[in-house]
Amino acid sequence: MSNRKGVELFRWRAKNLLDATSMREPEKIPVSLEVLTWPYRYAGTTLKDVIDDPVKNAEAYCRYMADYEYDFALGAGNYVPYDAFLAVGSEGYKLHTDNTTVQHNQANQHFITDEEYEILINDYSYFANEYFPKKTVPAFKKSKREAYEMMKKSAECIVRHEKMLDIASRKAVFEHQIVPVAVPAPIPTEEDEARVRAQGYASVKEAYNFRPFTKMFYAPIDLLFDSYRGMMDTFEDLMNNEEVLEKACETILNQPDPMPPMPLDFDYTQAPLPFGAGVYHIAAFLNPEQYDKYWFREFKRQMLPYAEKGLKIFIKGEGAFLHIIDRFKEFPTGTIIIQMDLDDPVEAKKHLAGSQTVYGGLIPAQLFHYHKDKVFDRVKKIIDECAPGGGFLFNVPCGFPTDVEPEVAMEVLNFVNEYGTKK
Repeated sequence: MSNRKGVELFRWRAKNLLDATSMREPEKIPVSLEVLTWPYRYAGTTLKDVIDDPVKNAEAYCRYMADYEYDFALGAGNYVPYDAFLAVGSEGYKLHTDNTTVQHNQANQHFITDEEYEILINDYSYFANEYFPKKTVPAFKKSKREAYEMMKKSAECIVRHEKMLDIASRKAVFEHQIVPVAVPAPIPTEEDEARVRAQGYASVKEAYNFRPFTKMFYAPIDLLFDSYRGMMDTFEDLMNNEEVLEKACETILNQPDPMPPMPLDFDYTQAPLPFGAGVYHIAAFLNPEQYDKYWFREFKRQMLPYAEKGLKIFIKGEGAFLHIIDRFKEFPTGTIIIQMDLDDPVEAKKHLAGSQTVYGGLIPAQLFHYHKDKVFDRVKKIIDECAPGGGFLFNVPCGFPTDVEPEVAMEVLNFVNEYGTKK
């Protein structure tokens, strides 16, 4: 545990994070709580109760941050705004009966047929902006007036969500000193500026040294897998329709990048936060040849030039991928942080052999079916084997379940913090 406060605490946490991801042993292993909607349970409310008020929503979401000591986060308030989907008649995301857990309902989504691939390939702009929305969004099957009212209501939901994210991210950083990793840094208000001036700094920029831009990677095949084609049909394409799949990926890849271009004449070691980011969705299901062809080759083309300039890249992993993790040794040492999901972080650390950072720890079932001695022994084993030499961050755990008891979360987090601190 640390007695530091304010900017001093943030800088200490950031230093530990940068040391660990640069293959140096930190004073304390950086720890994260990857919560989803669990904070609402801790606050004694539900997401449904506060979703219409961005201020109350952010306050409820951030309440646990005052009591649970952790170092960094992927974001704050990062739930999917299910109400925006419901407003246009979509059931792609639904609220569980606990009125808090947001569920992805891909089985209820509408995906393109084999024949509709041709529309995507021949005119992607028309496909993405007109054809596919009309096919999949029920509001567009209504009259123009009804569709307008439904879209307006959905837009209001999204605006409320964005306001909530802005408030929650600023609270996380400027009030609770939690380091944002794979998301843009929050834009400070005058109140935030005054808070750091009171601590002897000229500005938030001087105190926190955030960079105003970052680089994200999202593979075309993940877009097909997640949104256009769905899980089962994308797998079918990989086996029996690969020529069309390749053309579709190439078409998506050739579209203009909606993000502002990132400078390559910048020394990212001087302003390392926030990290760049990528995501593993379908990658965990690909064999090594498919992985190289559809994911890693393009990732390397886009991201390696920035890694060579010192940009650290956080990859949010889903599934099991030890069979392809060695590819990241092709990047400069200490530029990749990869989150474990189903794989053992101890085995991942052996695979990477001090080249890149493993981000892993417990799995949700270990907190839901809690046996203190077993969990503590597992924590000790992971830290004992992964901490030496740096290159390790602890996650408690990936995909924090809403029904984990707050006392269990507190007990485990306190133990990880204590055991992971150099004596």
